[in-house]
Amino acid sequence: MIAITTRELTKSGDKYFDLAMTQPVFLRRRKKLFRLQVADGNPSPSNDPYFLHPENVAAITRGAKQVEEKKVTRLTPELKKNLFSDV
Repeated sequence: MIAITTRELTKSGDKYFDLAMTQPVFLRRRKKLFRLQVADGNPSPSNDPYFLHPENVAAITRGAKQVEEKKVTRLTPELKKNLFSDV
């Protein structure tokens, strides 16, 4: 583990980015520690491979936008019965 200041990162950034690929690198700033970590492009905290597919992330983004725009249908007991009565 290595702990450096933000000044050291600014001065020798490439060195510490390379080190972060093989070992933990922490930045000290105002008595707090921040971990410098390599991201693999997966936004999921559990590293769920579902989020590696751009079309899945796009579908989630579209759904979130629909919710913001209130373009959603509330699933009432009646609607649920109509939609899933054959199940």
